[in-house]
Order: sequence, then C-alpha cells, then structure tokens
Amino acid sequence: MLVIGGYLIGYLSFPTIGLATPEGKVEAYKVHGKTDSSLVIHVDRAGNRLFVLSDNKVIKEYPVSTGKKETQTPLGKFTIYFRGATSNRWFPNAEKTLGPRWIEFLETGHQKYGIHGTDAPGLIGQSVSRGCVRMKNKDVEELYNMISVGTKVIITDGH
Repeated sequence: MLVIGGYLIGYLSFPTIGLATPEGKVEAYKVHGKTDSSLVIHVDRAGNRLFVLSDNKVIKEYPVSTGKKETQTPLGKFTIYFRGATSNRWFPNAEKTLGPRWIEFLETGHQKYGIHGTDAPGLIGQSVSRGCVRMKNKDVEELYNMISVGTKVIITDGH
C-alpha cells in the first residue's frame, strides 16, 4: 500500500494506477502506451516552454501556459505520482476545462498541480493559469504516452 498526498495509491498491478477517492473508493486508470521513466520533463516558466529530455538532450519541445503572477507555477524538482484521463467526476466540465489528460506532480493542502490540456488553446504561451502547466490537448496526449509515474519534473525560471 502506498499513500501519497492523502490518497491511497496501490493494490493494483502495473500497468494500472489506482487512486482512492476521499470516500475510499478505488478508481483504476489504465496506463496507455509505452512509457519511459528515464525521461525528464523541464518546464521553463519564463519562456512558457516544456522540454522532454533523454540523456540530457531535448527530444521534444512544446509551448505551454504557466501560472500568472498571483498563482505562479511552483519552482523546483518534482516527481509525477499520478496520471490519468481527466474525469468530470472531479468537478463539472473538468474534461472540457482540463483537456483529456491530467499528469500530477505536486499537492499542497487543497491545491493540486499538474500538467493538463485546455479549452483555451489561444492562451498557450502566456502566464495565465492558477499554477498548473497547460498544454494543447494534442500535445498533452502525446506527452502522456511518453512518460510514466516516476518521471522527474524540473520547473525553472529559464534554462
């Protein structure tokens, strides 16, 4: 049994991720596609760019939106501990607002931080989020299929 951020992760075998809701119900999310936890995600807040690195070499680059001044995307080193399809059970219209995928790397109190899609692709490249990293929906689906739970995330204010 593994507990992260107040949630129970476990009781299920790879390639399925289990997440217990606050009511104690375990929901399973299938991990799709081949993943590689040796990859590293680097988010440059200042440039609103996300880089996927393998052996310290950029293999993919995406434009993103990061947090606005009042709700900046946290700086630091993190690890992805949950990834799944976005669900309207989280809140009304979650699938629309957060896009098709949710990749979580930090929870502080009631605030969760993740990489997700958006219903406002015209804002990609700007610092407008409440702290999450927003991507175009097609980009977050591609990233989702490349990475796995355990992938490192580094967020900086420049290279």
